[in-house]
Amino acid sequence: MSFPIVYTFSQHLDQVVDQVPAAYADLNAGACPIGALLLSIQAAQRSMELWKTGELVIPKRPDTSGQFSFDNYGDKRTREGGIVKLVRRASKYLATVNNWDDNCWEVLYAEAAHWKGHGKKKSGRTSAAATPTASEAETVEQDEDGDLIILSD
Repeated sequence: MSFPIVYTFSQHLDQVVDQVPAAYADLNAGACPIGALLLSIQAAQRSMELWKTGELVIPKRPDTSGQFSFDNYGDKRTREGGIVKLVRRASKYLATVNNWDDNCWEVLYAEAAHWKGHGKKKSGRTSAAATPTASEAETVEQDEDGDLIILSD
């Protein structure tokens, strides 16, 4: 699995799921957090886009293209020549994630469990230990429809 996606998803588990009071924990028992995974994928993508030059480049206001917002990452409809087209930005990975079986989710949860708690910084410095090794890398492909295919070692 992709380290940035797994790490971001682990923060969702740590900061959201693990904070749900026990009285409400069973409400979504057994449901896979597809939305959280989709947001994790988009957040990782955004991070890589901001660092693509090798340095962090966030567009200055009033340019809002650097914001992680619905306007920049949500699905939208455009009109081209009188035809309305759906631009899939949030849901473009949905078909892939919907096809995950229980094993895929178990692998994600297991890998994310390793990173839970690492987002709580004391000094504001990033640890070198948070960098994945080459063996933790994954292959990412796209099928003929442009849907993301996530392959793990």
